[in-house]
Amino acid sequence: DYLALTSKSSKDKVPFSEQKVKGISKKINEIPYVSLLKAPEVIFEYDKAVVILHLKNEKINTIDGILGVLPTSELDNKLLINGQLNLHLYNPFGTGKEINFSWQRIKQASPIYKIAYSHPDFLKTSLKLNFHLNSLQEDSTFRNLLWSVGFSQKLVTGKELKLLYTSKNHINLRNESLSLVNLPTGNAKIVSRMVGLNYKVKSTNNFLNPNRGVSYEFIS
Repeated sequence: DYLALTSKSSKDKVPFSEQKVKGISKKINEIPYVSLLKAPEVIFEYDKAVVILHLKNEKINTIDGILGVLPTSELDNKLLINGQLNLHLYNPFGTGKEINFSWQRIKQASPIYKIAYSHPDFLKTSLKLNFHLNSLQEDSTFRNLLWSVGFSQKLVTGKELKLLYTSKNHINLRNESLSLVNLPTGNAKIVSRMVGLNYKVKSTNNFLNPNRGVSYEFIS
């Protein structure tokens, strides 16, 4: 799986390092879908050091929601699907990726949806690809659309540097109270674009539910 494929020591012959063995627990702690049952063991045989990890798969993937159908006169009495759906997948098919999707519609023309996707070792590099998309629409009045794409790089255990490009779009669907010059034909909109650099430090005893440690992030 992803953990085995990305572990250099599992593929290459490298000199034994007690310091690296001690650092295994911290690295495993950064992976939400597995945990160590006990400290790593080292066995020396045939002039080799073999590290044994007792791992447990954590069941953290979630899917929940509620859906309903309603007839609506505005759609020629066709059925309207409304409700809420949440999906969060870690390490699908052993690839190390993360997929997060949520959708909600209470009123007919007011859907809300969020999509997040992360892809480690993008194009066989040490970079992680991150993509986020948020959409909020209020009837036929306006729509807010925010999306970002970027790359993050692990520096050392617990420290990460991230470069992001973000686009924010406010779309006036009625186009009555907003008059802007040089807009294309159609709905008026305001667009802002930003480039950011984030530095994150996380050192906790548990990835999802920590009860001790520190975690902070600098955003620019």
